[in-house]
Amino acid sequence: MSNASAPAVPEIDVHTLAAWLEAGTAVVVDVREDEEWEEWHLPAATLLPMSDFEPEQLPERAGKALVIQCRSGVRSAAVARRLIHREGFAGVYNLAGGIIAWKDAGFEVRSGTLREQAA
Repeated sequence: MSNASAPAVPEIDVHTLAAWLEAGTAVVVDVREDEEWEEWHLPAATLLPMSDFEPEQLPERAGKALVIQCRSGVRSAAVARRLIHREGFAGVYNLAGGIIAWKDAGFEVRSGTLREQAA
């Protein structure tokens, strides 16, 4: 079966995400694994690894766009597709190029564990 029949997932670029974050109109969820997060991540992102992703764990977004992000945009597209087409979510976007595109564009990334971030 071809993916050609799979409905498209809305994508945004890193500049759009930066503008949305600046305006306070987006929530970012990183679906990479813990080790990837520790290496570098978007400061505004919430980590919900794809390996044990459950929609109930999504952060409150109160009308904000939900942007799903991974390393390069492949895993996040799969999670966004699930949220849109199986779970019925609206306002969900995939970050084209993932954190690689974000970093390559010169936007801030951080490193460290979740515990270090909370301290």
